[in-house]
Amino acid sequence: MELTREYLKQMCKDGRKQDLYVTPELNDKLYLHYKGFREIKALEAYTGLKVVWLEGNGIAEISGLEHNTKLRTLYLHENCIEELKGLDALTNLDTLNVSKNYIRSISNLSACQVLTTLIMSNNKLTSADDLRHVLELPKLQTLDVQSNSIDDVEVLEVVSKMPSLRVLYLQGNPVVKNIRYYRKTVIAACEGLRYLDDRPVFEDERKRVTAWKREYDATGDYEKALEAERTEIRRLKAEKEAAEEKNFRAFESMMKKGIEERRANEAAAAATADENSPDVANTSKKVSAYSGEDIVDVPESAIVTERREERLERIMAGEPRDMTAADKLKIERELQHIREQSERTGGVAQEALPSASKPEADIKVVLGGSIWDEAEVECEPVVEEDEDGNEAAEEGSIGWAATKKGEVPAWSAGASAATPPPPPPVPVSVPAAASEAAKPPPPPPAPVARTAADAVAAESDLERAVAAERAALEAEQAQSLNDRIARRELELAAGTSLASSRAADVAPPPPPSAADTDFDELD
Repeated sequence: MELTREYLKQMCKDGRKQDLYVTPELNDKLYLHYKGFREIKALEAYTGLKVVWLEGNGIAEISGLEHNTKLRTLYLHENCIEELKGLDALTNLDTLNVSKNYIRSISNLSACQVLTTLIMSNNKLTSADDLRHVLELPKLQTLDVQSNSIDDVEVLEVVSKMPSLRVLYLQGNPVVKNIRYYRKTVIAACEGLRYLDDRPVFEDERKRVTAWKREYDATGDYEKALEAERTEIRRLKAEKEAAEEKNFRAFESMMKKGIEERRANEAAAAATADENSPDVANTSKKVSAYSGEDIVDVPESAIVTERREERLERIMAGEPRDMTAADKLKIERELQHIREQSERTGGVAQEALPSASKPEADIKVVLGGSIWDEAEVECEPVVEEDEDGNEAAEEGSIGWAATKKGEVPAWSAGASAATPPPPPPVPVSVPAAASEAAKPPPPPPAPVARTAADAVAAESDLERAVAAERAALEAEQAQSLNDRIARRELELAAGTSLASSRAADVAPPPPPSAADTDFDELD
């Protein structure tokens, strides 16, 4: 296919949705990719072009761009170009992509002094001399020569002399295997490099590499160079920790200043307030300035308030934030007390309480340095089912001695023996039941303080209750199945059918249970 003026005019006419114009000089871009063009021409009138897509054609030579002096980006990849030329008029060119061609050397780019990105991957470059022309491009920041055939280690000398190099793609070339300690060597050679091949070069990595390179050049011993790098890593870590500590102290200082100002304002307001005036804060409702709704005061937990006040006092006194063993034990007891309060008021504790009856390996307590630090208790047992459908907990975890469904764990056997079973139900006649219903319900029992052992016993009672309910359900289903079998045998012996037996009954039969359904399907 040939690139002509008529084709360009028609393309611009049909491409108005792509912001193309019939007047040639008004266009700043042209989409000419994957059209099968063999030559670049007929672009003389398009003097305002800044971007041209010409990839995926059969172009063998760069030409016909003498009048496009405003061009800044040129895409010529996936063509048949063998030599870089015809770019002398493109003094404003910023990006040039000529990857996937047949170019054997970088040349004829001296006029492109503002070129910042040169992409020449998948070409025919083989030596350092093929790349040496890039030294004439002082503003070149990105050089992509990956997947060529470069095997000359002197390429490292070329890229190290590029003054503005920031991004380098050299992977896919044999030279990568020829350069010892490739990544560290390249980073140390190119001081301004910010991205190498597949990942960025951060400042910490550069400092580590600099220490490694300095020791390696001085001694030639790789182990000593590694030790120097480890020393630099420790130094960087110490610097980060010192910076974090400085920020933390600055934040505490800011908090201290704010608290002092608030207390001073409150004291001044209290001194100037009229003692005989009513307490506005207690008599008037607080209303949100955003939604207009009443603000409901929710009382804070006394333990949380105490810990917060202690931390504020510690900040005001300028004490260190390190905690003693007594402080950690106090926090642990407070967490246990909070969970007991939650259970006593009807809440459900998210984590089980640590106790002496549970293995220490399954309890992990992480205590922080303040009320906002993370407190975490993990003591959930890992229970799996074997091939017979029995539950088998991991040895060393809570309840690991339980082997069958419904059995009581070994560690809760003492609690099971201490707790008597509930008495059997007593049959009550209809008048007695009515009299019992007429009585007022008994008052709820007063809350009793619970300890960790009580919490464990309550958990054991819950497990026993679930097991007993499961056993009762299974017994009821088995009894229903036995009754059905006995009734069917009687019907067969008397020569009657199940239908006539049901018709003779006065009361309607109960709805079929799961056991009945299974029996009918088997029948």
